Amino acid sequence: MSDRELFVSQSNVFSGAQRPFEKATYVVFGVPFDVTSTYRTGARFGPTAIRQASLNIETYSFRAGVDVEDLALHDLGDLHASTSPKRTIDMLKLVVADILASKKIPVAIGGEHTITLGIMKGLGGKAKKTAVVSFDAHLDLRKEFMGLTL
Repeated sequence: MSDRELFVSQSNVFSGAQRPFEKATYVVFGVPFDVTSTYRTGARFGPTAIRQASLNIETYSFRAGVDVEDLALHDLGDLHASTSPKRTIDMLKLVVADILASKKIPVAIGGEHTITLGIMKGLGGKAKKTAVVSFDAHLDLRKEFMGLTL
């Protein structure tokens, strides 16, 4: 059993378009995690909210000339996030590495800022070209938070 099968469960599908994993280029998965939120909780509902919103937006971009439905997307579902930041980061690292090993591009939707650490660890310098797009109210540049060394 792969790490992605062990640590992720199917949920709603991003944009309603779903290709089989084997035929996908992009693998979307949610990380419903908000244990280290500094302002208020609720980020754990992000993956579900993003998927629900994706069902109600126009899939074609006139600016880019791309239709999301033409992209080879597969939505794995949501990571089994733990209340332990370390455990969640460790699982996230394994899942991202597993997706990369399958020659797919991981697309994580979260969740709060701590998930970035697990994603970056999972990338582990394996990807030749890497882009991280993070939407957050503020950049979290601490070396340690709540006992977790970042």
